[in-house]
Amino acid sequence: MPQHHALLWQIIPPIAPSQPSYLFGTMHVKDARAFHLQTLVQECISEVEQVAIEFDLDDTYVVQAMQYLYLPKGETLTHLLSHKKYQKVRKRILIHSDFDIEQFQQMRPIVLQNMITDSLLQKDKTLRLDEHIWAFAKQQGKELTGIESYAEQLQAIAKIPIDYQLKSLLSFAFHFRSHYRQMNKMAEAYLKSDIQQLYKSARKSSGILRKPLIFDRNKIMAERIAQMILEKPSFCAIGAAHLAGGKGVLRLLKHYGFHLKPIKDKR
Repeated sequence: MPQHHALLWQIIPPIAPSQPSYLFGTMHVKDARAFHLQTLVQECISEVEQVAIEFDLDDTYVVQAMQYLYLPKGETLTHLLSHKKYQKVRKRILIHSDFDIEQFQQMRPIVLQNMITDSLLQKDKTLRLDEHIWAFAKQQGKELTGIESYAEQLQAIAKIPIDYQLKSLLSFAFHFRSHYRQMNKMAEAYLKSDIQQLYKSARKSSGILRKPLIFDRNKIMAERIAQMILEKPSFCAIGAAHLAGGKGVLRLLKHYGFHLKPIKDKR
């Protein structure tokens, strides 16, 4: 099996514990295409002591961190765009979706774009894939933790210049079909477990922000995953786009001395 076609990896640390850990690439969606390895994932979770996803869903500071979803006090989307352009963007989005940005004027443009994208994806499941992993692990009595904090993720978003966010939202609205095709292309790449394609797509769409949104986070996640695995057998789940590439989490873990093996079926 080509290594760039693997979402699930067995990880053997250079020192104890002797039991393997696992790294899994997720998509933060309810689309059934993201659940094709569900049975295998659950089998891996049953073998470990600890399960970690990108952030702790039970974190009591999540509500406080949500401040970073919003524009600075007193600013709204209608302040950032001319009335004419705002109405044009709103109309373009409504043509292709049921999402009305009028109700979310205080959200940061990049957050708003992610919300619109999420509304377009299929809702085959009641929970997103990472939420499902969390719920299953909790049901199994596993220790649960986050690799990052929700605040860290949102702080990274808050640092993106508003002008850049607006430019991205405008491109999304006026090239809607192209973005929609790209979104489905990524879902199909995930179904094929093509992590290299997922990485390339994320790198391209991130543009000049690939360093803070991908590379810097890769380093943080790899360091924390390494520490978790050295302490106890763990199942770690991160966005699939963070796995591949020269600065990807897989490459970083190998650099730290971990042995990684792509797996389809452990039996």
